[in-house]
Amino acid sequence: MACTPFKTSDGIRGILCGTRERKKKMPVPDTLSELQDAGYVYRTSGTCRACPAPIAWFVTPNGKWQPFSRKPGSEEPKRFEPHHAVCPGREQFRTKKI
Repeated sequence: MACTPFKTSDGIRGILCGTRERKKKMPVPDTLSELQDAGYVYRTSGTCRACPAPIAWFVTPNGKWQPFSRKPGSEEPKRFEPHHAVCPGREQFRTKKI
């Protein structure tokens, strides 16, 4: 088993052991048709709780809900980007890792 020492920004030290390999991240499609072709399913729309931006909720091919917002300044009206990439209040939704 491979073990790696680590130190957090709070000064906590430890050793991380494990053999689990991480999956490669999928590139996120940016048009509605590319999202649907990649297996994303549109579910509903709403407003972000941290900022007043309208968001569209999709279910990813892995079954997780992900918020998207429209790309500003794009000529095509159906171009999206993950909302957590542009939301000014995104930190309040991050889970704290121990």
